[in-house]
Order: sequence, then C-alpha cells, then structure tokens
Amino acid sequence: MTVASAPTPEFALARLATVTEGVRDAGLAALVISADWKHKGNYRYLSGRVLWSRWAYIVIVPDREPILVVIAPSQQYWAKREGWIKDVRFVEHPVEEVAIALKDVLKPGDRLGIAGLNDTMRVADYLYLTTELPGVEISDATGVVAQARARKTAAEFDSLRDSMRIAEEAFEGFCDSVRPGASHWALVGEAERTIRGQGCYDTMILLSDGPFLREPNNLIVRPGDVIMFSIELSGPDGYWVERGGTISIGQPSDRTRRLFDTCYEVFVAIQPLLVPGAECGEIVRRVDSILSNSEFSRGIWGGHGIGLDVLEQPVLLPDSPQLIPSMQAIAYHPHVTDLETSHGAYLADTFEVDESGSKGLATLPHELFIID
Repeated sequence: MTVASAPTPEFALARLATVTEGVRDAGLAALVISADWKHKGNYRYLSGRVLWSRWAYIVIVPDREPILVVIAPSQQYWAKREGWIKDVRFVEHPVEEVAIALKDVLKPGDRLGIAGLNDTMRVADYLYLTTELPGVEISDATGVVAQARARKTAAEFDSLRDSMRIAEEAFEGFCDSVRPGASHWALVGEAERTIRGQGCYDTMILLSDGPFLREPNNLIVRPGDVIMFSIELSGPDGYWVERGGTISIGQPSDRTRRLFDTCYEVFVAIQPLLVPGAECGEIVRRVDSILSNSEFSRGIWGGHGIGLDVLEQPVLLPDSPQLIPSMQAIAYHPHVTDLETSHGAYLADTFEVDESGSKGLATLPHELFIID
C-alpha cells in the first residue's frame, strides 16, 4: 500500500531528538514505547496520531528512523497519511514485529527500555520479548519520555488554553442549564455536545450531589442540592485540562457557605506554592494544615501534572518527594467534604507553571454558583 504522507513538522523532529537523547543518557540501546487506547499520550506526542482502540508500539533506536507498529490496517493507513513517523507497520500481533525490529540491533548484554512497562504493556507481550531477546536486559524507561514531555513549549500552552476555552464554554453552559427537575444525564449531554462539536475526542465529566464526584447517572436535580461538577477534556490538539466547581440549588445554608469558603481558601493558598522546585508532599501538607483548623475534611488528592494524558507526573500526594519542574502544566483540584451533611465542595483549574510562578488558565470566576 502506498500512501502519500505529510512532511514531519520541525517540532515533531525536535521531540524525537529529545527522547533519543534521553535514550542515550539512560544507557539504553533501544526504547520501546507501549501505548493503548487509554494510555496514548506518548503515542500522540511522537506520532501525531490518536490511538482509538487496542494497542500499539513505537520503537526508537538512536541513529535510525523510528518504527510505529499498529494492530489494524485502518490505523496504519491514517498514520501513514497524517502521522509523523514514516515507517508504519501493521501486523495482527504487534509485539512480534517489535521483536523482529529489535533483533536487528540488539545483542546479549544490551539494555532495552520500555516506556509504559508497568502500567500499559501487556504481560504476554513482555514475556514474549524476554523469550525472543535472550541476554538483553529489559527495564522500565517510562521516565525517559515523561521527562521530555514534562517541559511544555509555548505552542503547547496555547493548545492548553484552547482546551480550557472549550471546557469553560461547556462549564458555563452547565451552570446556565442546571435547574430543579433537570436530569444529570441531560445536563451532561448538553456539555458533551458543546465539547464534541469543537473537536474534543476524549472527555471525562463527573458530577455529584454527595460528598464525592462520580460518573453521571439518572438522578434529578432537587432544591437544596449542592452539586460538584467537573469537566476534563482533551482539546483538538490532544491536550487535557480540568475545570470544576460547586453549585448550590437555592440559597446555600451557612454551613454550605463555610464548606465552599474552606475549599476556596485552600485553592487560593496553594496557587503561590505551585512554583518550580516546590515539593509535592509539602504542598499537600499545607492543605492539611489549613483543614486541621476547620470543621471539614480533605477528600481526594489535590492535583497532578497534565498534558497529552490526563494524569502525568508529578503527583501531589502527602508523601511525594517529587519536585514541580518549570514549564509544566498542573491540574489542581482541591476537594473538601462535610461528613455531617454528606456534601462536598470542589474547585478545579489547570495552571501554567514557569519561573515567574503559576497562572490559572480559567477565566470564569472560582465562586459558589447559586441557582435561585
């Protein structure tokens, strides 16, 4: 099959060069990138294509052209026509083609790194490589690609801002539509229509009138509800953002106001700490110190890196020694629960972090929306 392909853009070549340099720095003879339809950020970062089903591999060997191995002829066709990798191979069992490509360059004693070894690669495929490449040391090399992707470019931040524009349009539409008697499914459907119509392929919308967010269901909005709402979407260029807030159906009680104010206090207190070199664990401990003086509790974790995957490093966990790098995108979403009323308060924004500090991409106010 011969398919005319578009020229590989300069920024894509720069991405490949950065990853290849990381391969050399790690002392690896080759790198295999494992991707599937849920973990596809690395795939899009290097190939320029969306992986919509099953799994695929990218093989990177210094001083050689990268190889993309896919599992469906449709994926091969579009990767050849629109993608950045020229050598695109289709086989029904991709790992077999990966092994063939690696046998040509690896010898016993060489080191092979696999990005996605612990969370993406199929066990059967890993075992197959260990059999087909005797004497080759195989190790996890997820960090090689993660390090390259962590530092965002100006163009990537432009893509993040475009994703946030779409998320806020859907968020504002949700706030305008939510009324007593409206179904959760209908509200989410309207948000999805706004989002999908502007080129967003992946979405995750959560909402709840309880203490924790959850998937949409067939509940009906009632007077007195306190609804947490979260939009996570991947924009037209593939970059994820998070935007969330809290809505009171009717005038909130004094306790509900205090609940939201506590969540907002955490949100405001943490933003100045989202700077290069900040320790993730220390940020979470600051949240706990604020909540220790309140009548409420910390709900879910507070945030994480974000980009071509909805969850990237670093992760804001209490025991995390990770440091926030410069030119990073961080999704921060404080969540506070009230066990007495079984309500929760939630805010979410995506921040651009550079040497000057951090800046939220959202333009709508982070306030308690009240529906009279």
